[in-house]
Amino acid sequence: MKTGLIIQGPIHSPGFGPYEFISGGKFEKSWIDYDSKENIKSILVKSLNLFDVIALVTWRDPRNGDFLEEIRIPGKILVFEVDEDTFLINKRIEGTHKYHQIYSTHIGAQKLKTLGVHFIAKIRTDQSIDLILLSKLVKDHSRRNPRSVGVPYMNLFEIDRLTDFYFVGDCQLIENLCEYFLASPELFKDTHKDYFYKFSHFLNGRVCDVQNANQRLFRFHQMIKNVADWTQVLYPLDPRLLEDFYWRGRKVNIKLNGWVRYFFVFHATSSSQVFLKTISNWVQTSLARSARRPFIKVLSFFSYRKHRIAHLKNES
Repeated sequence: MKTGLIIQGPIHSPGFGPYEFISGGKFEKSWIDYDSKENIKSILVKSLNLFDVIALVTWRDPRNGDFLEEIRIPGKILVFEVDEDTFLINKRIEGTHKYHQIYSTHIGAQKLKTLGVHFIAKIRTDQSIDLILLSKLVKDHSRRNPRSVGVPYMNLFEIDRLTDFYFVGDCQLIENLCEYFLASPELFKDTHKDYFYKFSHFLNGRVCDVQNANQRLFRFHQMIKNVADWTQVLYPLDPRLLEDFYWRGRKVNIKLNGWVRYFFVFHATSSSQVFLKTISNWVQTSLARSARRPFIKVLSFFSYRKHRIAHLKNES
């Protein structure tokens, strides 16, 4: 069983980083003019003995210089440059990176498949992650539903949005999924919602009623269906991946970025578990808007602590 790693994204990656604390107990995102070259080199050094083949897919840019030729190793590290205008397919969305990511992932999966790779992970050029754990999760994927995809986490407050930092799945399936995404019409301008519904449709055959999707009553009804997708064809990967996670050179503070509340569903195994926890979070969200906010914060802290301790016990 051969495994592969796709590293996709620009070499020069300016943009916002993770939330960080500033004076007065406040926090904000800062703009970072980030060059990914050193991060990519670090990823390649760590990955050489963890994955059978690695594919770097980036956009053509004169600033890349000789960098791509320097890191290329025939048969082991494949390097592909694609023209950026390729991503504006049918001029669907100007200024978004949604199609950049899917198109470059599609190219990577397509090339890895020709080399006999069975299972892959997709990460970004401007992010750093625990690659040893990620390689283990790629191998473990062989025991899961063959039409499933592993993603960073599940958003209990917005169950129909999909985070796209990294994916794990069958190489052929990821190639076909990306091909379907690029060929099908856009459902939502919200990138993460578009990911969720188009992924779900391809993996599980579930069609979204776009006209009603933003109405509260419809979303509650749709949520019940979405829970099935989360337990059948989408699953959150091990939360430890986020504990040593860097984005544009800055360490991501899990608690600050609001990811603490997602941890206790990482290993949920049934639709009923996920559904009950989702309802519980909806109730907490409503109460948190009232004057009882301090109470909810305390409740959320102990809820996270309880589930985190249980997770650590399971790992030991």
